[in-house]
Amino acid sequence: MANYSTVSEVRSESGFSGDSSVPDELIQTYMDQATGIVLSHCAAVYNTSPIQPGTINTSAPAHGLLKRSEILIASGYLLIKLYGGEMDGDKDGYDKINEGKALVMQVSDKKAPLRLVNESGSEYGRNQYNEHTRMALSTNLSKGGQVFNVSDKY
Repeated sequence: MANYSTVSEVRSESGFSGDSSVPDELIQTYMDQATGIVLSHCAAVYNTSPIQPGTINTSAPAHGLLKRSEILIASGYLLIKLYGGEMDGDKDGYDKINEGKALVMQVSDKKAPLRLVNESGSEYGRNQYNEHTRMALSTNLSKGGQVFNVSDKY
């Protein structure tokens, strides 16, 4: 799976630079998990095709935001795996996960100021399903319309 970040970036954020006792494969596992979390949050609002890791232009501001979220989430899970529960100081994996998720959750919150912007300064395309289908459905229901009946047969 392609990722926004690298093993060495997650290793550095976690405090394991130069520590060969932490295998790259373990870090990669948490990077893949973090990529999935990041994309899942973005999919609530954005068409994720142009922002996939390996597809998105690395000079786009959106790439930096998604990368930072992925690094924080992956390093948090790594720290929890290696140190267990909550730790003091920089070793608290839960704090890193929460910070990374909070950052990317602001992107999926339509009222929040964070938007995914490409290299030319334009916002990436919004997911049409979320914008129009939800509005049409709520409008239809508010007018007393029915979407389906329990007795309908297909």
